[in-house]
Amino acid sequence: ASDLDGSVILVTDGISNIGQALIELAILSGASAVYTTALEKNHDFLRFAGAIPLDVCQEVWLPQVQGRMDLVIDSTCIDHYISSWHATNSFGKLVCVGMSSILDRPTDLLSSIEASWTKAKTKLMPRTEIYDLYENWNDDFDGCKSDLKHLFLLLEMGLINPHIASILSLSKVVKAQHHIESIQQIQGIFVCEPWRKTENSDLLM
Repeated sequence: ASDLDGSVILVTDGISNIGQALIELAILSGASAVYTTALEKNHDFLRFAGAIPLDVCQEVWLPQVQGRMDLVIDSTCIDHYISSWHATNSFGKLVCVGMSSILDRPTDLLSSIEASWTKAKTKLMPRTEIYDLYENWNDDFDGCKSDLKHLFLLLEMGLINPHIASILSLSKVVKAQHHIESIQQIQGIFVCEPWRKTENSDLLM
């Protein structure tokens, strides 16, 4: 049985690439309910993915889940992870995997200082872990490679089935990255096939 069997989970920003992946993996791992924050226009898409969508505003969603979550995975850091921490129950865990609300602003000294301060403060919060993909890739390359192989195995076995928004040629990768980093939100993921000559949608035309 998975450690997540029967767990109640909150994933912030469920429409992001990492949010969509986390929702699918949490359901596969036996979570009894997966809540996620998102704009209302994306709620139907996330319901179809198996999640329970909530408003993006923490003043709205926190009263609905406060003190109930076994696990919260926060990639937005909308209020320095405070609301996400309060969503956990007395044995619950908060995992911080990003700071998009800070780092998506124009880069300046203040945002860099705020990000560093938030990271230092978060390390002192109980039942809280910081997962930095880039640091883990550098510090535990073999572990990350093993995780990636496991994901490909799940895909090959048909246990996960990510929604593909568009299949791209190599020439469209830069445009796709700009699209991902913009305020536009994508229902699904981009897949690059370097040998492809034409696109399968007009999303990035």
